[in-house]
Amino acid sequence: MTVRVGKLLVSLLVAGHDVVAQWVTVLAHGSAVSRRTVLYYHGVPRSERERFRRQIEQLCRVAVPVAAASVSRPRPAREVAITFDDGFQSVVDHALPELRARNIPCTMFIPTGCLGACPRWLQQEHPDATETVITSALLRQLAQDALVEFGSHSVTHPRFRQIDDIMVKRELAESKLSLEQLVQRPVITFSFPYGSWDQRSAEFARHLGYRHVFTIGPAVVDGSAPAFTIGRTRVDLQDWPIEVRLKALGAYRWLRTASAVKRLISPARSRQKRTPQPTAAL
Repeated sequence: MTVRVGKLLVSLLVAGHDVVAQWVTVLAHGSAVSRRTVLYYHGVPRSERERFRRQIEQLCRVAVPVAAASVSRPRPAREVAITFDDGFQSVVDHALPELRARNIPCTMFIPTGCLGACPRWLQQEHPDATETVITSALLRQLAQDALVEFGSHSVTHPRFRQIDDIMVKRELAESKLSLEQLVQRPVITFSFPYGSWDQRSAEFARHLGYRHVFTIGPAVVDGSAPAFTIGRTRVDLQDWPIEVRLKALGAYRWLRTASAVKRLISPARSRQKRTPQPTAAL
């Protein structure tokens, strides 16, 4: 709880800074800069549908919902995009009806080798272990829904940093081809499982025709021209309303820098522990 409150307080400071920066921009240039935050969920079980509904209403109060890879014109000052990793049936049953009722677009990232199956990559004790990935038949049906876009989430849901070049290309290419055959439209987005990626994987994705790849590092992007590699912020169904609002505003993006600093410090600390200390003279 202490860590959670600490993150909230820092994010409130970031949000305050952003408000001041936007006002300065408006005064200097006459208009605000378009900023987009991409959020991601996994499953939305029946018991959490009401929480999800309230969160969506919170998001709509602070930003304009858009598709994750869209270039909107005219551009609102604040945009938010909603994505779902893993293609779970519970999203179709409980999240999509709430989004459709409010005409909100979303993107579902599908692991094509797991259609109709349980998520084999999860341990039994994981909260989503009892979920089911949607079937190919349902995927074809959903492809008719103009509010739902589909992106690839690989074939087998591997950690891309841990597989070789051949497997990286296979996971990227085969999932794209399979998904395009099912939905009968181009698949231009990819979400890295576990957020595990490196520049090698991103370049392979670009070469294979993806226009955007998504990670799980919180970030804010220029809404007028989303970058190729786009960070996202995770929303938990147990998040407080103020956390949801701040995440939609991109105020949790500082966590990405904090994580990078932590990764730099950790190896240095490990080396210090392994280095023998000089023995004091007797």
